[in-house]
Amino acid sequence: MRYTRRARISTLVVAGGLVAAVGGIGLSQMSAEASQGSKSSTMSNATAKPNFQLPFSCGTTMQLDSWARHDHAPALDIRTHPLGHQEEGRPVLASAGGTVKESSYDSGAGNYVLINHGGGWYTVYIHLQSKNVRAGQKVALGTVIGKLGHSGANSNGVNHLHYEQLYDANHNGHLDWGVPGGEDRPAVFNGAKSAKDVHGKVTSFGTPGGEWLVKSHNRCGSNPTPPKPPKPGHKKYYVDTFANAAGYAKPGSHRTGTLNKGKNYVFCKAKGPKVQHGSQYNSWWLKTDLDSGSPWKGQYVSAYYLSRWGSNVAKDNSGTTIPTC
Repeated sequence: MRYTRRARISTLVVAGGLVAAVGGIGLSQMSAEASQGSKSSTMSNATAKPNFQLPFSCGTTMQLDSWARHDHAPALDIRTHPLGHQEEGRPVLASAGGTVKESSYDSGAGNYVLINHGGGWYTVYIHLQSKNVRAGQKVALGTVIGKLGHSGANSNGVNHLHYEQLYDANHNGHLDWGVPGGEDRPAVFNGAKSAKDVHGKVTSFGTPGGEWLVKSHNRCGSNPTPPKPPKPGHKKYYVDTFANAAGYAKPGSHRTGTLNKGKNYVFCKAKGPKVQHGSQYNSWWLKTDLDSGSPWKGQYVSAYYLSRWGSNVAKDNSGTTIPTC
C-alpha cells in the first residue's frame, strides 16, 4: 500500500503564544491524479469503525487540542493534564488492535508509528520519544507502541502526541494524512464522538479550536463494544434559558423550585399545560435538575423559557429535538 505523507504536523502553545509548526514529511509521493482521487474519496461514509480508545493508560486524564488552524483539525495534539506532569517518556498505547504498517523516523515528524486496524481504518502517532514496535508486528488494544516525546523539528521541542484516526474511504491503497483535505477523520474514543470542552460546550473531537480534558478507558477491562446510547431521560441536552424558570414536580402541578437563567441541561420533554405570553407559547415541559428547591432533581420547567427557538419547539442549543420522556 502506498501513502502520501505531507504533514502540517502541529500547532502548539509555547511560552503563552501559538506557534505554528507546518512541515512536509514527503517520504513518498503519488501522481496529482491519484492524489485528487484519494481526496475525493474522503466524502464517502466510513463503516466498521474500531472501538478506538485514547492512546494512554486507563484512568489517565489527557488534554486534547485541535487548534483553530484550518490545516490542523480534525487531528489532535494530546498532552498530559496538568501540563508537564510526567509527560516525557509516558507510554503511548495502541488505540485498537491491528498491524503496524510503518514504524519509522522523519526529520519533521520525528519517530512515528502508523497502524492498520483493518476495514480501511488507521491511526498515526508522531513525535514519539522512542518506538517499541516494528513494521509488520501485530498489536493488541493497549500495546505500548512507544513513549511520548518531542522528536522531529515540527514538535517545536514541546512534549506532545500528534494523533490522527484515518479512513481509506475507497480502499484504493492510497492514504493521505497530515494534509488539509486528507483522510483523517474526527476522532471517536470509547464510542463517544464528542465531550464537554473546557468552556462547557459539548463539541465533537476535532472541532477547530477545540480543547477537551478526556479520561482514557484504554484496557479498562475488555472494552468489547462501544457503550449503548443512553435511554431518554438519562442523556443531557444543553439549552439556554432567557429568564429564571419556575420548576414543578410534574408539568403544571405544584411548584418545587427554580431553574436559574443561563445555560442548563435537560433530559427529555413531556406535554403539559400551555404557557403563553403574547403570541409566543409552548406546551412542552422539560425534565431537568433545578438550581434551588426541594426536591430539585427530576423536576419540570416550561420550554417557553428556551432562548433559541420559537413557539411550541423543544430543541437543544445545537438544534437536536429533545426526546419524549
